[in-house]
Amino acid sequence: MIPFGLRNRRRRVLTRRNLVVATSLITLAILLLNNVDLYRFRVIHHEVHDTQPITQIDQTARALMKWEITSEAFRNKNLNGLMVPGDDDLSLSSFETELLNKAHQVGGNSWLLNTLPHDNVAVWKPKEFEVLPRFEHSFDRLFWNEHSPESLQNTEHILSYDPRFTLSLYLNYIRKEFLMKNPKNERNPKADSTIRVPFSWTDWTDFTYLNPFITRPPESKVSCEELISRANGNEAEGFCTNAADITSEMLSKWKLPSVDALPGFAVTKYISTRTNPEDMLLVSKTYLLTSVPPPARIMFQAKGGSYQVLVDGTQKAIESELMDSYLFEHGLTKESDKIPLNAMEEFDKLISEIPPRYAAQPQLAQILNPETQNRLHLIPEMFEFGTAKVEKILAECEAKVEAHEIEFDNWQNGLVTEDDYYSRFFMPENEVSYCKNLRVSYDLADQDLGKFFFEAQLTMPLPNSDNGHHYDFRFYAGGFSQKLHESFNEEQLTQRKRIVLQRLIRNWLSFTYDQGIVQWIAHGSLLAWYWDGMTFPWDMDTDVQMPVTELDRFGKLYNQTLVVEDPREGYGKFFIDCGTFSTHRVKGNGNNNIDARFIDVDSGTFIDITGLAITNTKMPVRYHDYANRWKQAYGEESTIPVFNCRNNHFYSFDEISPMRLTMMEGVPTAIPNKIKDMLIVEYKKGLARSECEHFNFVEKLGLWIHEDKIKKILPHTAYEEEDGKFSIDRFASWVNELSDEQVIQLLDYPEISTDYLKTHKLSRFHRQEMKAISSTHKQTDALFGHIKMYEPLRMTLFDWLNERQ
Repeated sequence: MIPFGLRNRRRRVLTRRNLVVATSLITLAILLLNNVDLYRFRVIHHEVHDTQPITQIDQTARALMKWEITSEAFRNKNLNGLMVPGDDDLSLSSFETELLNKAHQVGGNSWLLNTLPHDNVAVWKPKEFEVLPRFEHSFDRLFWNEHSPESLQNTEHILSYDPRFTLSLYLNYIRKEFLMKNPKNERNPKADSTIRVPFSWTDWTDFTYLNPFITRPPESKVSCEELISRANGNEAEGFCTNAADITSEMLSKWKLPSVDALPGFAVTKYISTRTNPEDMLLVSKTYLLTSVPPPARIMFQAKGGSYQVLVDGTQKAIESELMDSYLFEHGLTKESDKIPLNAMEEFDKLISEIPPRYAAQPQLAQILNPETQNRLHLIPEMFEFGTAKVEKILAECEAKVEAHEIEFDNWQNGLVTEDDYYSRFFMPENEVSYCKNLRVSYDLADQDLGKFFFEAQLTMPLPNSDNGHHYDFRFYAGGFSQKLHESFNEEQLTQRKRIVLQRLIRNWLSFTYDQGIVQWIAHGSLLAWYWDGMTFPWDMDTDVQMPVTELDRFGKLYNQTLVVEDPREGYGKFFIDCGTFSTHRVKGNGNNNIDARFIDVDSGTFIDITGLAITNTKMPVRYHDYANRWKQAYGEESTIPVFNCRNNHFYSFDEISPMRLTMMEGVPTAIPNKIKDMLIVEYKKGLARSECEHFNFVEKLGLWIHEDKIKKILPHTAYEEEDGKFSIDRFASWVNELSDEQVIQLLDYPEISTDYLKTHKLSRFHRQEMKAISSTHKQTDALFGHIKMYEPLRMTLFDWLNERQ
C-alpha cells in the first residue's frame, strides 16, 4: 500500500542532538497515534544527473527514491480508530455546539444514523423452499406482499436474494480451503491457483424483479416482439431470443434447468436502442441471468488486507459444495426447519484463523519530499506508454505465456516437477489474460476500435432527467428516479440514490488506498471535494484518474475482479472492468474515452477511471510557457510532462504532483497538487457558485440543501422578482446570509439533522484543511492526526430497503 507520504520512517544519519529530538518526536507520535502500526520503509536512493533546477516542478526528476514497503498497518485494528488521536482537537464553537444539540434533539434517534450492518443473520427455510419466501428478512418481502403462493406457477424457479446468505456460505467455505491449502495466506502460486469457488450472479445481486414474469403461465410470458415494439428503432432486433427458440445447448451454457426459469425470453447481447425503464430493467436482469460471464476472481476486503479466490465455473451456491460444506459443519441438513446463517460470525472465524493478505509492494519509482510527510511525489515516467514501451512489455509477457504453456504440458507429461513448474514457469490467469488483451489492443488501429462499455439507454418523460447513461447495462437495477415500488416517496428516492453513490466512492477509495493504487478524484468529483470534502447530492458522475502505467498495472492485477466490501461495514459488491484498448492513448473515434470502471453490481452505477499519458495530441496554449521553461532546462528534445486522457483533458506534471493527503467522504485518499488551478480551467464559476441543480450550500452546516426546504424559512421576497418569478441569484444571495437562527431552523428537518450529525466532524476538518492549504504546509500537517477511516455516512442499501418498510 502506498501511504501517500503520511507514515514513513526515513533512514538518516543523525547527529546526537538530532537523535534526541527525533526520539522525542517518535515517542510523542506513538502516544498520539495510540496503537496504530506504522509502515516500515527501506529507502533506496538513485542518483540523477545534476541539472540546474528551474522550479519545484522537476524536483522528482532530480532525486528519485524507490520505496520498498512492508505493510503491517491495519492488522487487527478497529476501522474507526485508524490514525486518530481524537476529534476533540478540532474544537467546537458555541454556535456549533448549539447546532449539535438541536440536531440531536431532532434526528438523534433516527434509524438512519446506524450505518453499520444491522442484523447479520439470514434464516433459510428449506422445507418451504418452493412455495414461500426463502428468507425471513430479504428482498423477497415486496414480492410476497403482493403475491400468494397459490396464485403463482413455476414457483420452483423463483429467485431469492439475501447477501448475508451468500457471504455466510462463501466465507465458511474459503476459510476451510485456506486452512487446507494456504493457512498463512501467503503469496503461493500453487495455492492461489487451487483455491476456487463456484459462482452465479443470482447469489450476488437481486433478481427478484424477474419473479412476476418467471411465475406467469407460459402463454402469458413476455416475448421478444413485445420488447422490440416498445423500443425506439429497428436496431433493437437481434438482442433477444424467445423461449420457443432456446436450445438445450443454450440452457446448458446458462446453467438453467429449463425455459420455465426464464421470463419468456433470453437476452444474448446489448440492446442498442432506448426503451422504457421497466423494460430496460427486465432486459438487463435477464441478460445478467443468461449471458454475462462470471468474474475471474473474488476479493473479500478485510481492514487493509483481503482474501482472494479464483472463480471456477457457473453454479448457484445453494446447489454447490458450499451449501453441503456449511450444513455438514453445523450439523444441519436440507430437511431442517430453519437454517440460520451468520455472516459476521463466519467472517470473525475467517480473520481469527487466517490472516488477511496485504497488498504487494508497488513496483513504482516514487519520491517522498524529505521536508514534509504529507506528499506523494510521482515521476514523469509514470505517464509514458509509447510504442517502444508497449512493444517491450508485450514481448516479455508473450515470452512468459509461451514458456508457461510449454512447461505446463511438460509437467503434465512428467518432464518437469510440479514444484519446478510453479516456481519457474507458472503464470497467473490474470496475467495471461492481460497479455492477450494487450496484443489485441496493439494490433488494432485507433479508428477501428469498437465501443467497450455499454450503458442503459432509457426513454424518460422528461428529457435528460435520468437517461440511463450513468448505469452499466449489465447491472442496471432501476434508475434513481424510478420508483421500484409504489410505496417509494421522493425523499426515499433521494435516500436510495445517496446511499448507493456514497458507498460506491467510499469502497473505491478504501480499496485503492489499501491496495496502494495511485489515483485521484477528478472533474466534478474534485469540485465536490473542494466545497465540503464529500460528493454532490445531485451528481451521479464519479470520476477518477491515474497515470497510464498505473492503469496498466491496475488492469493486470484487478481486471474482472469482484470486490466484496468488508462485512463489518456492509454488503457492497463492485466489479472491476478494464477496457481492452489500453495501448491507445488518443481520442480516436471517441468510442472509448473511459479506460476502466468500478461498478456497483447492485445498481449499475459506476466510477469512471481514465489514464493520463504523454501523447502527440496538441496541448492547450496555457501550457506553452510551461513547455518552454522545461525545454530551457532539459533541452529541446526532452519530453514535456503534459498529459491528457482520451477525452482530451490536459494537465501538467506540477498540477498533479506532489499529491497531498486528504479525506473524501470520510476515507483517506490523495488529491492533486494544484487543485484550484485545475478546477478554474474546467469550472470557471464552480469555485464560487454556491447553488447548483436546485441545491444551495449552507456553509454553517457544511451541507448542500435542496432549495424547497430553504424556501420554507425565508420570505417570498427573498427569492421572487416583482413579477413573482423565482430568482436564482437573489435566492443564493439570501442563503449566503442566513442568520444563525435560520440555520438552526433548518435542523427541524429530520433528514438535515441526521446528515449534520453524520458529517459535522468531516465538514469541520475540511474547513480547517482548506484554510491550511492556502497558508503553510506546517499547518496542514498539524491536521493529519484527524485523518481516519470514518464509519460509513449512510446505511447499507440492503438494510435500508428492508427497514424502510
